[in-house]
Amino acid sequence: MGQTNSPTLNNGRLGFSNSEIQLFLRCPRRWLTEYYWGFLPANPSPLGAANLGTRVHLALEAKFGYGLDPGTVLDILYGAEVANHPDLARELNADLEMSKIMVEGLLEWMDAEGHSSKFRYVAAEAEVRVPLPGFDGIDLRAKLDQIGQWTDTGLYAFLDWKTRDVLQPLVLLRMDPQMRFYSLVQWLAAGYPPPQPGRGLPDTAGMPPLVLGGNVAQLRKVKRSRQAKPPFYQWDPFSHTPEIMASTLIKVQATVAKILAARAALDDCYARGGNLAEIDFLQKSMLGPVWISHDCSWSCPLAKGACGMMDDGSAWVEHFVGSGAYVQGDPYERYSRQSIAALVSAAG
Repeated sequence: MGQTNSPTLNNGRLGFSNSEIQLFLRCPRRWLTEYYWGFLPANPSPLGAANLGTRVHLALEAKFGYGLDPGTVLDILYGAEVANHPDLARELNADLEMSKIMVEGLLEWMDAEGHSSKFRYVAAEAEVRVPLPGFDGIDLRAKLDQIGQWTDTGLYAFLDWKTRDVLQPLVLLRMDPQMRFYSLVQWLAAGYPPPQPGRGLPDTAGMPPLVLGGNVAQLRKVKRSRQAKPPFYQWDPFSHTPEIMASTLIKVQATVAKILAARAALDDCYARGGNLAEIDFLQKSMLGPVWISHDCSWSCPLAKGACGMMDDGSAWVEHFVGSGAYVQGDPYERYSRQSIAALVSAAG
């Protein structure tokens, strides 16, 4: 592999998101290809569950954070995709119809259940970077979800929107590392001492409020026809204790240390000329894959052939560089994609 992807620095500091950290834990080989080499699918499909979920999330963020009509936002988002992929117009318009049905139903359900009156929206999504305790020149970075306040308790929580085939129970939502990471980043950004086991809550007098927990609104991907059986929506508040925050910080620190060790080994190899045999050994050993058939087959682009080539002695370097299936880019570019500001302008 002749050229590596330079990491995105901010004032000379390297930042790690929850997405990068979780991808390294899930599969070091995929982290290697996406975050170190920067190889991303050349022509990603605009279809699929993840894309639908992203657009629904953006429409609801625009509704509750900026007062935009979510249907109009979905029209703008899908209209842009149809313009870019006219051959997929029928499928995209079907996804648009599904998205509108889900969002309209959610808003009606929230009003009927009283959720709209119990949760006050106080802050829109925001990009945040904070120094990672115990590391020099390393930041945690996040695009924090919207923040709301419970009108009955006064407590603050992140608000997220998830589209599902099957609604998940609260116990699984509370374990989601994304919300724990958000709460940790907000804790550190607010200026509190790093959470430590057994320390409990810090003194909050005169300090910004902590956002310890979240509320996940789940939307089932169904059209709510007569044949469909409810529930179609779920509203799940949960909180995180200071002990959970301390555990989250420990795990983040441990994982970042492993990522930095992997980067150091790769950087050293390239500094000495980038011997392919040594790189091949690293990608099979400390950065070997974690194969889970029912997950890899639909979620990972490497499962379409590249992962097997990296094990069986095939010309995998040529595949990444010359097949046309991949392009090199910045995996953090998603932080700057389709902004709310652009949607506000487009919606008039």
